[in-house]
Order: sequence, then C-alpha cells, then structure tokens
Amino acid sequence: MKIVPGTTPVGSSALQGGTALAVMLPTDVVGGHEHMLLEWLPRARQIGLCPTVYGGANRQLAELARKVGLPWRDVGYRVDRRDSLRRAQWGNFLKTLWTAVRLPRWMPVLLAPGAMQVGLLHVLACRLARRKIICYVPITQSAATHRMRRPALRDWLTTHLARSASMWITITDEHARRLTDFWKIRAPVHVIPNRVTALSLPAAPPRAVLRDGELLNLLFAGRFEPIQKGLDWLVDTLDANEAWTAKLTIEFQGAGPYLGRLEAFAQRAVQNRVKVLPWGNIQEALARADVLLLASRFEGFPLVAIEALWAGVPVVATLESGLADVLPPGSLYPFGDVAALRAAIERMRIPDNREAAVVHARNRLQVLLDQERYERALAGVIEGVARVTRRS
Repeated sequence: MKIVPGTTPVGSSALQGGTALAVMLPTDVVGGHEHMLLEWLPRARQIGLCPTVYGGANRQLAELARKVGLPWRDVGYRVDRRDSLRRAQWGNFLKTLWTAVRLPRWMPVLLAPGAMQVGLLHVLACRLARRKIICYVPITQSAATHRMRRPALRDWLTTHLARSASMWITITDEHARRLTDFWKIRAPVHVIPNRVTALSLPAAPPRAVLRDGELLNLLFAGRFEPIQKGLDWLVDTLDANEAWTAKLTIEFQGAGPYLGRLEAFAQRAVQNRVKVLPWGNIQEALARADVLLLASRFEGFPLVAIEALWAGVPVVATLESGLADVLPPGSLYPFGDVAALRAAIERMRIPDNREAAVVHARNRLQVLLDQERYERALAGVIEGVARVTRRS
C-alpha cells in the first residue's frame, strides 16, 4: 500500500518526450468533477503529461477541453433520456471497450467516472481490452451511502474490480484513506486537491452587513439532486419550521431532477422568500447572498464553497460535505440535525462570526490547496503514470 499525498519527486524519465495517457470521460454531465479534471490535466500537460480525452456528445465538455488545449475525441458517450438508463450504460460500455481495444498496446487508460460504483462497467471494459487502468474518483463513498439498489452486491463488485487498477487519483487525504481502508486498495493512491482558478485572484473582504436588514439571504448553488445534495431533507426541514424561516430567504440556483419539488416549495413560501433560478453566473449569485448553505449527505470537495469563501461569503455545511477540515466547528452541522442547522445559520447573523468563519476557512484553504503542494501532486501523478506505462 502506498499513499502519495502530493510529495512524490519527479524522475526525469517521466518527462522525457512526455507521458501519453488516454482519458475516458464516460458522462454527459458538466459538474465539479469534470471541471476539476479539465483544470489539472492542462497543468499536468505543461510539465510532461500527454493526455487525450475521449468523451461524449456534450458540446460544453468538448468546448471546455478544447479551450484549455486538450485533444478531444468524441466517442459518443451519452445518457439517452428517451431510452432506459441501463441500455445507455451498456452502450457506453461497448464504446469504452471499442476505444480501449484500438489504443496502442502500451498506453494506459485513466477512467474518470466520478464515483466508485459508477465506473464498474468501464473498468470491466478496460480489463477485457487488457489495459493498464488508472482511476480518478473524487467521490469514494459506498453504494449504501449513495442509496443505490443492492448496495452490498455493488460494493462487493466494486472491491473486486478495483483490484484491476494500477493507480488511483482522488482529491483529499480523507478520500485516500477511504480507498485504502474501506475499499482495500493496495495500488498507489495520489491526491490532487481541487485547486480552482479563483484562488489565483485577490480575495474579497468578508461582508459585515446583511443585504436585507434582518433577513438572512441563503444560497444553494449546484445540481438539484435530492439524495447526494440533501435537498429532500432541507426542503422538508424549512417547510416544517415556518416561524424560524420567516427571517430567511433562500435562492436555489442550478438544474436537476428535483426542480419540480423546489418550484412547488417556492410557490408555497410567503412573500417570495424562496426563489428557484436556472444555472447562472455564480459570482452574481454570491453577490446576492449572505451565506452559502450546503445540506449534502456526502460530497467530494465542493468547488462552490471555495468560490464563496473567496468572494467573502461564509459557508454553512454538513459534516459530511467534505469541508470538515476547512470550516470552523460553528459552521458545521451533522446531516439531519435540525437544531444544529438552525444554530449554525443563526450564528451567521452576527458580523464578527461571519468574518471569523471566512478568515478561518481561507487560512485552511491556503494550507490544503497550497500552490507548491499542488505542483508536487501533479508531478507525482506524472511519475506514477510513467511507472504504469513502463509496466505495460
């Protein structure tokens, strides 16, 4: 077992002529996982990695890749909304298999499905194609946490197929520990932190005054996905506590399957206290907010929290949101604990608390997402890919 938290030196053999890598991106979603992948791959390309991305028919993903200079090959990955999901998944499996078979025999494949269980068919396809596999997984929780069907069977299959991978990449030390402790990974595990471009810009000062007098303006920005994002519990909680929420407003910005439920909630709310908006400019949304609220049952490391903190907006989030090492204790609450949620939100009415929360979190981000540490992490990944290639 070897955990590489971003401190592995680069051998010159890894950088001579570059290290080729086929990146399989079997998704039609453009979320934080995809944005981070397309952010660190170009930087790794500058220091010796030669990735080519094989993706689906999502024009936004293709444009993002081309914008940052990554070669893009459209292999037709998609989730056909008019078809069954299972049929689409098997179609994507065949596309991965066909693509992997046609690659040069020595070239390793990086699979980027997002979560452990999501990529099982693609791991199987690469095994059938006799490929060396590298997995990039920012979400490492179990199938039971995801509320998937037959979680014990899924986790058993995941554990056994995971042994096929020659190397792993994840986003925090916590996820690295879960890979080795829960999933029993014995291959090297590398950590590449989610270091968004916002950190390269000057940070805005924390806001001392509430936007609307006594009203506290909350913002949720992200996918309208009830289970992972905890929106089902959050809506039920706010619905059942009208006396408390009378002094709150909340804006939901995003898109996803829970849209109808959120719109119904907004219609029931008094005096337009709840608004549901489509995806938009995140900085404009943050400018209207006093607090960013996250109610996730599980996360990788939410990028919107980094953007909010850099814009001077404090964050209130669940302990399960991936931010326990970033936010102060008073800004965290256990998922499902209504009293703790209310206490964390009410603390944000006090200017000194908001400022202290932002300063604390920024100081932690400066340590966890340090530029030098990030560069060492990328260097370690390139060396790791080179080792996998030499063994092919």
